[in-house]
Amino acid sequence: MNIEVDNKHTALLVLDLQNHIIHENSPLAAHVPFAAMVKKANLLYKINRVLDASRSAGIEVVFIRVDYSKGTLPRYPKRGDFCHMLEKEAASENVMRPGRWGYDFHEDIKPLSGERIFSKLYMSAFSGSSDLQEYLESKGITDIVLVGVATTFVVMGTAWAGVEKGYSCIVLDDCCTAASAELHDAAIKILNPISDVVNSDEFIAAIRLGGRSG
Repeated sequence: MNIEVDNKHTALLVLDLQNHIIHENSPLAAHVPFAAMVKKANLLYKINRVLDASRSAGIEVVFIRVDYSKGTLPRYPKRGDFCHMLEKEAASENVMRPGRWGYDFHEDIKPLSGERIFSKLYMSAFSGSSDLQEYLESKGITDIVLVGVATTFVVMGTAWAGVEKGYSCIVLDDCCTAASAELHDAAIKILNPISDVVNSDEFIAAIRLGGRSG
């Protein structure tokens, strides 16, 4: 698929690539099993290629993380298996708290100095304590590019929230994963009508043309 990308008005959102979510040494990441799928898809290598190309092309790069700092969870949804699990995780003083290993971004994928990091509570990058929308508006961003874990949760949630806020979305199919290939593929089918779904090579080719491509 050929896409047009306006580099000056596009932001790359790197979603939830924290140790607790994707690292093979994390019990949660092993149980879900996001860590195995990240390894199988060679996800971090692919996302790093996109990061390098985006930085070179002047694309705004933003990192999103889950933050369950004490006092920031006024209420958490209690219905649904995944929400049950997250409610228990959020209640632990060791999970997604600053200063803890699981809170940190994976060692193989780090923000550079000056790149913005936004914290959030729920599925969407726009949720909870995040002031992401205000920042994107201040930068004149109209298009958001989504990569990260999991396709079924933060990627889908951010795409829907972004569309409702008037952003055009691009999802990089090979730079996202879920608990299984089948779940990832199902999520991508749902995302197709509300976003341009392309692979990392197609996106990199578009932004390297220096502005707009077709």
